[in-house]
Amino acid sequence: MSDAVQEKSDSIVVTPRWFWIAAITILLAAFGIRVFAAQWWHGLAAQENRVFRFGDSASYWTLGEALATGKPYQYGGEDGSIFRAPGYPLLLATVASHKPQVEAVWYARLIGCLLGTLAISLVMWIAHQIGGPITSLSAGLLCAVYPGAIGMSVTILSEALFMPLMLIHLLLLQRAFCSAPLHKRPQTSISLWVEHWPAALVSGMFAGGAILTRPSWLLLPPLAALIHWLLHRNRTAFLQGAWVGLGIILVMSPWWYRNYLVTDRFVLTTLQVGPSLYDGLHPGASGGSDEGMKFVGTFGAELRKKETSLPQPPGSTFEYRLNREMQSAAWSWAMSNPNEALRLAWNKFCRTWNIWPPAQELASIWVRLTESIGCFTILSLAVWGAWVSRSRLGEFYLLLLPAPYFTLLHMIFVGSVRYRQPAIMAISVLAGIAILWILNKLLRKSFA
Repeated sequence: MSDAVQEKSDSIVVTPRWFWIAAITILLAAFGIRVFAAQWWHGLAAQENRVFRFGDSASYWTLGEALATGKPYQYGGEDGSIFRAPGYPLLLATVASHKPQVEAVWYARLIGCLLGTLAISLVMWIAHQIGGPITSLSAGLLCAVYPGAIGMSVTILSEALFMPLMLIHLLLLQRAFCSAPLHKRPQTSISLWVEHWPAALVSGMFAGGAILTRPSWLLLPPLAALIHWLLHRNRTAFLQGAWVGLGIILVMSPWWYRNYLVTDRFVLTTLQVGPSLYDGLHPGASGGSDEGMKFVGTFGAELRKKETSLPQPPGSTFEYRLNREMQSAAWSWAMSNPNEALRLAWNKFCRTWNIWPPAQELASIWVRLTESIGCFTILSLAVWGAWVSRSRLGEFYLLLLPAPYFTLLHMIFVGSVRYRQPAIMAISVLAGIAILWILNKLLRKSFA
């Protein structure tokens, strides 16, 4: 029998040598697939006489160019000084000053391919810790060919950077929360405070980086810490969560300080929360961001007109006030129209988990077909993997959190297949567990 795979009556064992050969092969193939997809996507944009095929891409690139050339960090003028968090623009700044722009964008796509491959390696690392080499290779192979993961690597969108940051955060958080024993012996306050701090603190720092890349990640770390505390209900669990929070504060403090200098107010993430919320909750909303945010200009003009009649100049910046007004208007409309808000929530859920993605979000019928097959194959396997290993829920529950978290979040804001991709990457580990279970079942039958 080959030394690549040693078969037993109840399991499959892969030797370390062949595991590394297989893992490197998967990662090289994943990178090659992404480079090919990047070239194809880049060519589509050129055929349309465009540099970018998504509106968000232009805003990220503009801010990346501003950082690279020393211009003010603004999008569209001083009323867009806190338009985007700086994580992804900082990455784009490494290539944005290169001329011509088309070549610079191509280099950014290559960076995205590298980051996408890094994300797969992190999935494989987590899967190996939970389920061993076969689980690791299975999860890595699924992610390598999954069209959603490929797309997030080659388009100029923040998910390219966010997904590896998210996975490192979850990997370290799992080590801090799930791997380390919560001792029953008496401990002093100091020993409790310092126990397991490295993984929790560094996890928090990567969480801060993820939030500065995709602000929608803001609530998941405290949610995970709360669940961890509810499971254990002791001071150690509480202090582990506190270390995560400290890590987030350390990374985000410079951004908070900069925003305070700009607005004279504390701004947690960006001043696009109000417009984004209004995009999902307003009269005539469809559940998707399909109006081009045109209402922002109308809303802004009305606010300026209203402010001209005030006896004293309003505080802070216009951008800050517009964000606050649109946020208030969105919640007021939702409270006054609960049935419509619930209908929209369902529409957003369907948009996010659409079996047949809308044509305007993907390039062709074949991309739509493969995305649908890939997504729901991984999702079905992940559900099965979670069920067959439910007795070990404490080892992988953190990987399940992104799916309901992003789903609920985008049932409030707007829905899109784009927003399910990070969750699919996380649960692909559980899909790998299901594949291992299936292989073991088949192996047992062959020996029966």
